[in-house]
Amino acid sequence: MSWSASCCGTKAELGNGGVDTAPTSPAVLDQPMAKQHAAARVVALQLIEQVPGPKLSISMAGHANGVGELAKPGSANDYITVSVTQVA
Repeated sequence: MSWSASCCGTKAELGNGGVDTAPTSPAVLDQPMAKQHAAARVVALQLIEQVPGPKLSISMAGHANGVGELAKPGSANDYITVSVTQVA
């Protein structure tokens, strides 16, 4: 199942635990999605140190096949993407 999350704030806010990236879709994650989301948050916290501020936007998304769910030909299999962008 696919998931996404995003937030925006100053570099100081985001770096001090302010990465409020609660999933926006779906609102509740199953275990495979929750593990991906947690990993993406760790990566986002590392990346904000590499992008000039003062204000940044973080977008994260992924797809995690659920327990017993097999990859479908021509469809996205498991993936995670994290984007940290400077906001003017």
